[in-house]
Amino acid sequence: MAGKLITSLLSRTTNLLPTIRASGQAPSASSSNSNDSEREHAHAVENDLEKLMRTLKRIKATLYDAEEREIRDHSVKLWLKELKMVSYDAEDLLSEYRYEVTRVQVEARKASQASGSQMEYIVPMPAGMVDRLKKIRIQFEEIAKDREALQLRENDGVKHPNNKISRTPTGHMVDEASIFGRGAEITEVINFLLSEKEKSFSVISIVDKGGLGKTTIAQLVYKDRRVSQCFDLLGWVCVSEEFDVRRLIKATIESVSSKIDYGLSELSPLQKELAKTVKEKTILLVLDDVWNENQSLWELFQVPLKEAKMWYKIMRKCGGLPLAVKSIASLLRHETDEEGWRKILESDLWESNPSNDIFPALQISYAHLLVYLKPCLLFCSTYPKDYILEKKNLIELWISHGYIESRGKRKITEIGVEYYEELKERSFLDDFLDQSSECCKLHDIIHDLARLNSENEHYSVEINQPIDIQEGSVPQETYHLFARGFAGYINQFLQQNLKGLRTLSMDMRGCTTCGGELEHQYCIDNTKAYITSLPNLSKYYEECWGDIGTCNLTKFEALRVLELNGYSLTKIPHTICQLKHLAYLGIISFRLKVLPLSIGLLYNLQTLILDCPFLEYLPESIGDLANLMRLVIKSDELKEVPLELINLCNLHGLTIRCNWIQALPNTIGCLSSLEELNLLPNIVNHKHDYVPHGLVNFPTIKTMKAWLRVRTIAWLKDMKDLEGKLYVEGLGNMNNLVDIQKL
Repeated sequence: MAGKLITSLLSRTTNLLPTIRASGQAPSASSSNSNDSEREHAHAVENDLEKLMRTLKRIKATLYDAEEREIRDHSVKLWLKELKMVSYDAEDLLSEYRYEVTRVQVEARKASQASGSQMEYIVPMPAGMVDRLKKIRIQFEEIAKDREALQLRENDGVKHPNNKISRTPTGHMVDEASIFGRGAEITEVINFLLSEKEKSFSVISIVDKGGLGKTTIAQLVYKDRRVSQCFDLLGWVCVSEEFDVRRLIKATIESVSSKIDYGLSELSPLQKELAKTVKEKTILLVLDDVWNENQSLWELFQVPLKEAKMWYKIMRKCGGLPLAVKSIASLLRHETDEEGWRKILESDLWESNPSNDIFPALQISYAHLLVYLKPCLLFCSTYPKDYILEKKNLIELWISHGYIESRGKRKITEIGVEYYEELKERSFLDDFLDQSSECCKLHDIIHDLARLNSENEHYSVEINQPIDIQEGSVPQETYHLFARGFAGYINQFLQQNLKGLRTLSMDMRGCTTCGGELEHQYCIDNTKAYITSLPNLSKYYEECWGDIGTCNLTKFEALRVLELNGYSLTKIPHTICQLKHLAYLGIISFRLKVLPLSIGLLYNLQTLILDCPFLEYLPESIGDLANLMRLVIKSDELKEVPLELINLCNLHGLTIRCNWIQALPNTIGCLSSLEELNLLPNIVNHKHDYVPHGLVNFPTIKTMKAWLRVRTIAWLKDMKDLEGKLYVEGLGNMNNLVDIQKL
């Protein structure tokens, strides 16, 4: 977790430095003291950020070792906890500056549009940024010194393969009659070979200059009867300079077993097939014409040869439990060297929980999980057991918290998909389809594992009666909270000190009647009292149907993610704009009709999901969300989207699922980053003509799903990267078949 935070900080600092430098160098129209002060602050911040980056790089170099040791070493665990807390402070500070950058850019754009000329601007430093940054930098430097006392090794935790190139093949057959004077060398090699036979794995090298007969000696040793009688299997493979591990394993299987067509091409199944072929057998394998000395590539080849026996020892430790076997097997598939397998076999974590047969195997799998995947897995435990998470939403939640590390020009969502698939492949996520959407959840035991390792950072509560408010106190270490229950009770519950929350997900409900009876005892009592006391009705409403407006959201100033799900949700407080760090906002409500104008001030917002059937109006200020990457609008009442939508220059995905929208802004094609467009009317009522005018000029679109009734499809010709599904109705109305020929 700390490793992911440090990586994210380095990335964000690198991205912000050019803007800060520009603020320090920007010319001013006047020589006012305020502008001079801003430039001085910018220079001070730039210097401190550069020093901070150097310190962070030193810390990062040891984090892989620290996160491997934290399970066993309490002092390392405390060091990581301190590092995490300071990292959060630094992240908040950088987020505040990023907010100011976007705010100034949006205001400059509006001023430029109003005046017709380009406006220059200087980004002001957030209040106290210079002093706060200096304090944070000093804290990091102290933490960096402590790593030396902990003797943390520098290691990035990444294995870097390196492939090379090909030569003329050789074989084991040789004309012995043409060979003279090699008897002594051959005998020496055979004796050495037979003396090593009792070892589980041994490598004998014949090294000399080219053309001196190394291959010839190997051929004669290979054919010698003394050798063939001592081994169950014999194989000869010519390696050459082009070191292709899969080709090498294939060639080995073919050489020792005479199998030719076994239909395998991927590395993992090939390794399994080789391990199966040599299981419980002695084998002599001659590898001729070896040039490549890359250790990691050789380890990939040697794993199935060395570890066939070790595999079965490890599997026995799993006690035949399917989830344990599945988890450990997924781990072993990613461990490419003998030492890695041996560490797993001999891990003291096998004895960490004698009363639970499955937990040690899962803990070992988690301990070996790649550093950048750990926070993604732990985040899933914010939600209660059996909670279903949609794949796309989950990836965006990870992005909102900075868990996804950018790589060059690759889109961060694509990298997020890789993270998801890797967790699924390692058996940490149970993946399934739910109403055609790819979703996942955690197995109950995986959920327990994640909660154990998150140490209360991720927490969920059920608030269904007054006593839950008193007994459901949230640990101080909690950063990610899910609360489910009656709306009024949740509002009261959130009055406790939860200032540091970075995720707040609320699933709110009111009482319902079932068979003529209220499900909630508190409301039954108040309903009886209503006959004689009218004021009790307002209390009854407040306790069970309280609106989020009664909850002071502004105190959760560190929030990155806010999810509001509630039938009783009738309004969003205008003070939501004070959540400057908010990157993900999801709202599900059957009573919400409008959004506050102030929502446009959430300049750091990246994802906005509005699933509100009675939403009637979107404010024009939604066009000010300059960092928004995905917008989802689901409503049965919304009739138009604001023209200002075209200002969302970073929008990658747009979903509009509304029955009555019949036109999009004509300039919507200006969304230059848009790659995914979904225009879906409500399935239960899509008989009216759905003609979204303005659906043209989308050169970047890759995926599009829409039900359309049109008279022409000529507008499709510019969508050269289009893939996925497109449903077009009403083609009988087309009056020009030339359009089809243009596609």
